[in-house]
Amino acid sequence: MNEACETLAATGNNQLLILGGSVLLILVGLFVLKKRGFVVKILPIILLLFLGLYSVSPITTYAQSAEDCLLQAGQEESQSPAPVTSLTLQDDTSTMQLPDGGNPTAVHYMTLLVNDTPPSDDPLDWNTLDIDTGQVGIQQSRSILHPDDSAYSCGVIDVLINGMLRIALEYTCYDNLANPLTIDNDFVIAPFDYTVASENNVTTDSPATVTVSVTATPAYVVNGVQDSLECEASQTIDILANDSTTIGTLDPDTIDLDPNKPGIQQTYSYVHTPVSTPYTYTATVVGGGSIIVTTEASTSGMTFFYTVSNTNGDTSQVTLINGDSCA
Repeated sequence: MNEACETLAATGNNQLLILGGSVLLILVGLFVLKKRGFVVKILPIILLLFLGLYSVSPITTYAQSAEDCLLQAGQEESQSPAPVTSLTLQDDTSTMQLPDGGNPTAVHYMTLLVNDTPPSDDPLDWNTLDIDTGQVGIQQSRSILHPDDSAYSCGVIDVLINGMLRIALEYTCYDNLANPLTIDNDFVIAPFDYTVASENNVTTDSPATVTVSVTATPAYVVNGVQDSLECEASQTIDILANDSTTIGTLDPDTIDLDPNKPGIQQTYSYVHTPVSTPYTYTATVVGGGSIIVTTEASTSGMTFFYTVSNTNGDTSQVTLINGDSCA
């Protein structure tokens, strides 16, 4: 029983005790008066009517209110979602730009775990993300093979922090003998499965499938070359300066610094754990397309991502912001 229901029930019980005590006192009083020779006729009736009006009605009201409260509490409890004990993975799709002779390498970043459902209070552990389930162990890297000849490697797919995928597709593929083979507009990246476990090692027997489409058509919102951080403890950079859109204008309010989470996150913190002393770095959107980045140490190893949308609602691909190597 919740606290509100307990209060109502206790109040009703108190009213019942008051009524019982009052009736007992009346009976004792009548007995005493009769012993002393008083003739009492109408007084008991008046007093009993008064007590009935004063006490019985509140008792009924509180009892009914307590009953209603318990019924409502039971309904609310039955409507509460049960804790999730299993792990469910969802398929993922993304589209990237094809490389060409002028830009021989196309790099695409893809969120992977944002639509998966971990057990309650047991987040996914991206360190267990396996993107090549056909091999023994956890594989966090796989080659992109040419669809016409699997002897040629056309790039690589890697797992980055927080389960982000980096897909690097090359215009020219090579086999083990360094023979070249260029790609064309019909190039297809073969879909692949992945698995991941929760921090408490809850797993699933049903992997999810990743499908990456490639297109020669430029996106509506285009990120320029990746932004770099200097070796400073605090700095502000305009991350939209090298981005553009072919429709509308870029909307700085849509900068999302953590595409691995639903919604727009305009602050991102990460604990970097090198061999030496760990430190935290934080990025925050400060308006106009700029972010401020602060850290407790050098910016070596700092890596985070962002997306941005235009006023037409088109969202860019995920783009990397990387820290320089500091001495």
